[in-house]
Amino acid sequence: MIQNISLRVIIDLVRTNFFSEKVSKTMDQNESVSYPQLTRFFVPLAIQAISQALTHPLVAMVASRGPGGPLNLVGLAQSSMVVFFLGMFAMYYVTTGMVYAKSREAYRIFWWVCVWTGLGVIGIQALLSLPGPSHFLFSQFIGLPPSIANPAQITLLASVPVQFLFFLRIPYQVLMYNSRATGRASLATLIRIF
Repeated sequence: MIQNISLRVIIDLVRTNFFSEKVSKTMDQNESVSYPQLTRFFVPLAIQAISQALTHPLVAMVASRGPGGPLNLVGLAQSSMVVFFLGMFAMYYVTTGMVYAKSREAYRIFWWVCVWTGLGVIGIQALLSLPGPSHFLFSQFIGLPPSIANPAQITLLASVPVQFLFFLRIPYQVLMYNSRATGRASLATLIRIF
């Protein structure tokens, strides 16, 4: 009985919140979402999550084979924490866009919010990549030795374009999610790995 209630809640959420306005208008409100429709929506998301998890060991193998060895990997991990922390500004943008960016005007505003937030975040990240702020962040604040702080500074600077690309992809992901095209939305992650 609990499984039926939770499944019904999920189906209602998918039907009312995750479909685009166009799709919602064409669907009969009494029509329920089928298991195949739910599968087509959620399986690509699960595959994307699994494939993203597989990229971290691949990156670790590459980073630890550099001139600094495993210390490069530790520096990468420290700079990744900073990148993820700064990227948290966009944490809820996908769900916000799925709820509010349903019209052309709302989507346009949402797109600009993502772009301006991304520019602000990469500005902060680029500033933290400069020698003085980077030394303060990694060596004094976090307390890393130079053998780890130097790779951390390099990877923090090198990840500035990637950080901005993550902000730029959010509006397009929202469009695809609202149109129930999660397979296409997950395609970039799969291509990046293979």
